[in-house]
Amino acid sequence: MTKAHTEATRQVMRQAQIEKVIWLATLDQRTCETCSDLHETVWDTEEAPTPVQSTHPNCRCTLIADQR
Repeated sequence: MTKAHTEATRQVMRQAQIEKVIWLATLDQRTCETCSDLHETVWDTEEAPTPVQSTHPNCRCTLIADQR
């Protein structure tokens, strides 16, 4: 489900010509080191890792548009 959501989000970002995204992790006691390290990193939209696919099953991370 998360993988499908992330791909749909990327397609919308491409259409909106968003060039950069920010990785956001849920920071709590269940957050793994990989996700914690990626938290708030900025990526080119096409090069960003994909939650679940690039991390682990049940990943709770997401990508958002960088509007800075």
